[in-house]
Amino acid sequence: MLAQSRALASLQVQQRIIAQVLLATLFAVLIWQGANIRVEIGLVPFTAQLLFVVLAGLVLGPKLGAAAVAEYVAAGLAGLPVFARGGGPAYLLQPTMGYLVGFIAAAWVAGFVFQHLASANKLRAFLGALVAGLAGAVVIHLIGMPWVAAWAAVNPASKVLGEDGGTILAYAWAYGTWPFLVWDSLKALVAAAAAGGGRAIAAQFLSQGS
Repeated sequence: MLAQSRALASLQVQQRIIAQVLLATLFAVLIWQGANIRVEIGLVPFTAQLLFVVLAGLVLGPKLGAAAVAEYVAAGLAGLPVFARGGGPAYLLQPTMGYLVGFIAAAWVAGFVFQHLASANKLRAFLGALVAGLAGAVVIHLIGMPWVAAWAAVNPASKVLGEDGGTILAYAWAYGTWPFLVWDSLKALVAAAAAGGGRAIAAQFLSQGS
Protein backbone atom coordinates (compact mmCIF):
# COMPACT_ATOMS: atom_id res chain seq x y z
CA MET A 1 0.00 0.00 0.00
CA LEU A 2 2.83 2.39 0.88
CA ALA A 3 4.54 1.72 -2.44
CA GLN A 4 1.29 2.28 -4.29
CA SER A 5 0.70 5.57 -2.45
CA ARG A 6 4.20 6.77 -3.32
CA ALA A 7 3.73 5.79 -6.95
CA LEU A 8 0.40 7.61 -7.07
CA ALA A 9 1.89 10.72 -5.46
CA SER A 10 4.78 10.65 -7.93
CA LEU A 11 2.35 10.31 -10.84
CA GLN A 12 0.31 13.27 -9.58
CA VAL A 13 3.43 15.40 -9.31
CA GLN A 14 4.44 14.48 -12.85
CA GLN A 15 0.95 15.25 -14.17
CA ARG A 16 0.94 18.62 -12.44
CA ILE A 17 4.34 19.50 -13.90
CA ILE A 18 3.08 18.56 -17.37
CA ALA A 19 -0.01 20.73 -16.83
CA GLN A 20 2.19 23.65 -15.77
CA VAL A 21 4.42 23.24 -18.83
CA LEU A 22 1.36 23.19 -21.08
CA LEU A 23 -0.03 26.35 -19.49
CA ALA A 24 3.33 28.11 -19.79
CA THR A 25 3.57 27.10 -23.44
CA LEU A 26 0.03 28.32 -24.07
CA PHE A 27 0.93 31.77 -22.77
CA ALA A 28 4.17 31.76 -24.77
CA VAL A 29 2.06 31.17 -27.88
CA LEU A 30 -0.37 33.93 -26.86
CA ILE A 31 2.51 36.38 -26.48
CA TRP A 32 3.74 35.34 -29.92
CA GLN A 33 0.31 36.05 -31.34
CA GLY A 34 0.35 39.36 -29.51
CA ALA A 35 3.54 40.22 -31.39
CA ASN A 36 1.68 39.67 -34.66
CA ILE A 37 -0.93 42.24 -33.64
CA ARG A 38 1.25 45.25 -34.29
CA VAL A 39 1.36 48.69 -35.80
CA GLU A 40 4.72 49.92 -37.04
CA ILE A 41 5.23 53.50 -35.90
CA GLY A 42 9.01 53.75 -35.83
CA LEU A 43 11.70 52.56 -33.46
CA VAL A 44 9.36 50.53 -31.24
CA PRO A 45 6.12 49.09 -32.69
CA PHE A 46 2.73 48.98 -31.04
CA THR A 47 1.89 45.35 -30.18
CA ALA A 48 -0.51 43.41 -27.96
CA GLN A 49 2.30 41.51 -26.22
CA LEU A 50 2.07 43.34 -22.91
CA LEU A 51 -1.53 42.20 -22.51
CA PHE A 52 -0.52 38.53 -22.51
CA VAL A 53 2.70 39.11 -20.58
CA VAL A 54 0.80 40.73 -17.71
CA LEU A 55 -1.97 38.16 -17.95
CA ALA A 56 0.60 35.36 -17.64
CA GLY A 57 1.72 36.78 -14.30
CA LEU A 58 -1.82 37.41 -13.07
CA VAL A 59 -3.10 33.96 -14.04
CA LEU A 60 -0.09 31.72 -13.50
CA GLY A 61 1.57 33.53 -10.62
CA PRO A 62 5.05 35.08 -10.51
CA LYS A 63 7.21 32.01 -11.06
CA LEU A 64 5.24 30.15 -13.71
CA GLY A 65 4.22 33.40 -15.38
CA ALA A 66 7.84 34.52 -15.68
CA ALA A 67 8.78 31.03 -16.90
CA ALA A 68 6.14 31.27 -19.65
CA VAL A 69 7.55 34.59 -20.86
CA ALA A 70 11.12 33.28 -20.61
CA GLU A 71 10.07 30.34 -22.80
CA TYR A 72 8.79 32.81 -25.39
CA VAL A 73 11.96 34.93 -25.30
CA ALA A 74 14.18 31.85 -25.48
CA ALA A 75 12.27 30.57 -28.51
CA GLY A 76 12.78 33.88 -30.28
CA LEU A 77 16.48 34.10 -29.49
CA ALA A 78 16.87 30.50 -30.67
CA GLY A 79 15.73 31.60 -34.11
CA LEU A 80 11.98 31.14 -34.21
CA PRO A 81 10.33 34.23 -35.78
CA VAL A 82 8.09 34.91 -32.80
CA PHE A 83 9.16 38.48 -32.03
CA ALA A 84 7.47 41.49 -33.59
CA ARG A 85 10.31 41.80 -36.09
CA GLY A 86 11.57 38.25 -36.43
CA GLY A 87 13.93 36.41 -34.11
CA GLY A 88 17.42 35.01 -33.68
CA PRO A 89 20.48 35.88 -31.56
CA ALA A 90 21.00 39.10 -33.52
CA TYR A 91 17.91 40.43 -31.77
CA LEU A 92 20.14 41.07 -28.76
CA LEU A 93 21.44 44.09 -30.68
CA GLN A 94 17.99 45.46 -31.47
CA PRO A 95 16.65 48.53 -29.63
CA THR A 96 13.58 46.58 -28.54
CA MET A 97 15.46 43.73 -26.84
CA GLY A 98 15.23 45.50 -23.50
CA TYR A 99 11.46 45.29 -23.62
CA LEU A 100 11.66 41.54 -24.15
CA VAL A 101 13.88 41.22 -21.09
CA GLY A 102 11.44 43.47 -19.28
CA PHE A 103 8.58 41.14 -20.23
CA ILE A 104 10.05 38.40 -18.04
CA ALA A 105 10.45 40.70 -15.05
CA ALA A 106 7.00 42.21 -15.65
CA ALA A 107 5.25 38.84 -15.49
CA TRP A 108 6.97 38.10 -12.19
CA VAL A 109 6.16 41.52 -10.74
CA ALA A 110 2.53 41.39 -11.87
CA GLY A 111 2.09 37.94 -10.36
CA PHE A 112 3.87 38.88 -7.13
CA VAL A 113 1.90 42.09 -6.60
CA PHE A 114 -1.39 40.38 -7.41
CA GLN A 115 -0.69 37.65 -4.89
CA HIS A 116 -0.50 40.30 -2.19
CA LEU A 117 -3.55 42.24 -3.40
CA ALA A 118 -5.85 39.35 -4.29
CA SER A 119 -9.27 39.43 -2.66
CA ALA A 120 -12.47 37.40 -2.60
CA ASN A 121 -14.30 40.64 -3.36
CA LYS A 122 -14.59 40.93 -7.15
CA LEU A 123 -14.08 44.69 -7.27
CA ARG A 124 -11.05 44.57 -4.99
CA ALA A 125 -9.66 41.63 -6.96
CA PHE A 126 -10.05 43.59 -10.19
CA LEU A 127 -8.40 46.68 -8.73
CA GLY A 128 -5.59 44.53 -7.34
CA ALA A 129 -5.08 42.96 -10.75
CA LEU A 130 -5.08 46.40 -12.37
CA VAL A 131 -2.45 47.73 -9.97
CA ALA A 132 -0.37 44.59 -10.56
CA GLY A 133 -0.73 44.93 -14.32
CA LEU A 134 0.29 48.58 -14.26
CA ALA A 135 3.27 47.69 -12.07
CA GLY A 136 4.30 45.14 -14.68
CA ALA A 137 3.99 47.74 -17.45
CA VAL A 138 6.19 50.15 -15.49
CA VAL A 139 8.85 47.46 -15.07
CA ILE A 140 8.89 46.82 -18.82
CA HIS A 141 9.66 50.47 -19.53
CA LEU A 142 12.16 50.75 -16.68
CA ILE A 143 14.17 48.05 -18.43
CA GLY A 144 13.26 48.83 -22.03
CA MET A 145 13.93 52.57 -22.03
CA PRO A 146 17.58 52.34 -20.85
CA TRP A 147 18.14 49.66 -23.51
CA VAL A 148 16.84 52.06 -26.17
CA ALA A 149 19.10 54.78 -24.76
CA ALA A 150 22.13 52.47 -24.86
CA TRP A 151 21.29 51.49 -28.45
CA ALA A 152 20.91 55.14 -29.41
CA ALA A 153 24.29 55.96 -27.89
CA VAL A 154 26.15 53.58 -30.18
CA ASN A 155 23.92 53.54 -33.26
CA PRO A 156 24.87 56.05 -35.99
CA ALA A 157 21.22 56.40 -36.97
CA SER A 158 20.54 58.06 -33.64
CA LYS A 159 22.84 61.01 -34.41
CA VAL A 160 19.65 62.88 -35.29
CA LEU A 161 19.50 63.45 -31.53
CA GLY A 162 21.86 66.34 -31.80
CA GLU A 163 19.67 68.28 -34.23
CA ASP A 164 17.28 69.50 -31.55
CA GLY A 165 19.68 69.30 -28.64
CA GLY A 166 17.89 66.31 -27.15
CA THR A 167 19.62 63.87 -24.86
CA ILE A 168 19.81 60.13 -25.30
CA LEU A 169 17.40 59.56 -22.41
CA ALA A 170 14.98 62.08 -23.90
CA TYR A 171 15.19 60.17 -27.18
CA ALA A 172 14.47 56.89 -25.41
CA TRP A 173 11.52 58.45 -23.58
CA ALA A 174 10.10 60.04 -26.72
CA TYR A 175 10.39 56.96 -28.94
CA GLY A 176 10.28 54.07 -26.50
CA THR A 177 7.93 55.02 -23.67
CA TRP A 178 5.85 58.17 -24.09
CA PRO A 179 3.78 56.97 -27.11
CA PHE A 180 2.83 53.78 -25.28
CA LEU A 181 1.62 55.04 -21.89
CA VAL A 182 -2.10 55.10 -22.67
CA TRP A 183 -1.95 52.00 -24.88
CA ASP A 184 -0.12 49.96 -22.23
CA SER A 185 -2.49 51.15 -19.51
CA LEU A 186 -5.44 49.92 -21.58
CA LYS A 187 -3.76 46.54 -22.05
CA ALA A 188 -3.22 46.28 -18.30
CA LEU A 189 -6.91 47.10 -17.83
CA VAL A 190 -7.99 44.34 -20.21
CA ALA A 191 -5.63 41.87 -18.54
CA ALA A 192 -7.07 42.77 -15.13
CA ALA A 193 -10.59 42.20 -16.41
CA ALA A 194 -9.64 38.77 -17.79
CA ALA A 195 -7.54 37.68 -14.80
CA GLY A 196 -10.36 36.27 -12.68
CA GLY A 197 -11.72 34.01 -15.39
CA GLY A 198 -8.23 33.03 -16.48
CA ARG A 199 -7.21 32.04 -12.97
CA ALA A 200 -10.33 29.90 -12.58
CA ILE A 201 -9.67 28.07 -15.84
CA ALA A 202 -5.98 27.55 -15.01
CA ALA A 203 -6.81 26.27 -11.52
CA GLN A 204 -9.30 23.78 -12.96
CA PHE A 205 -6.79 22.61 -15.55
CA LEU A 206 -4.09 22.15 -12.90
CA SER A 207 -6.46 20.24 -10.63
CA GLN A 208 -7.29 17.86 -13.45
CA GLY A 209 -3.60 17.31 -14.01
CA SER A 210 -2.92 16.31 -10.42
